[in-house]
Amino acid sequence: AQFLERAARIPEAEQVLRRVDSLRPSLPTALPDFQVISGRAPNALDAYSAALRSVQSQRVGKGSLSANADTVASDRAALVARVIEADLARVDSDGPAAADRARQHLDQYRNDLDAATTSILNAELALASSDVPLAGIYASGAVNLAPQSAPAHYVLGVAKYRAGDAPTAE
Repeated sequence: AQFLERAARIPEAEQVLRRVDSLRPSLPTALPDFQVISGRAPNALDAYSAALRSVQSQRVGKGSLSANADTVASDRAALVARVIEADLARVDSDGPAAADRARQHLDQYRNDLDAATTSILNAELALASSDVPLAGIYASGAVNLAPQSAPAHYVLGVAKYRAGDAPTAE
């Protein structure tokens, strides 16, 4: 798919990604992930939302100890984070309304996310709203909660860079 994309054969790349998604129907994110990075966040948001509804229908009752319950919860958390990321990808084109949608989705699905992921997404929301000091607070909290998390370190680096501290950001 990457080769096809680089060769400007987008429809063929999308066909490959659809096939990849069909191989993992519980977490079909390959094509929507591509759509987010290629500037088609609304399409990705539709796909993530559909997948989230599908996972929701598979949801096992709370308190279940089954491996399936853990898988469903993990898939759901991954999709929720992607929904919010797709909202944030629209901030440049839709302005504050996209950030508001991301904030609403974060509030709606907060119980599906762990504390570190919530902090990372809050930091990204703050960055999208140009609130760099708040982004730094959330990002530092995410790193403290999950010191091995690459996304936490990345968003902290972005916050430090936007605050004018390039050496620390690196």
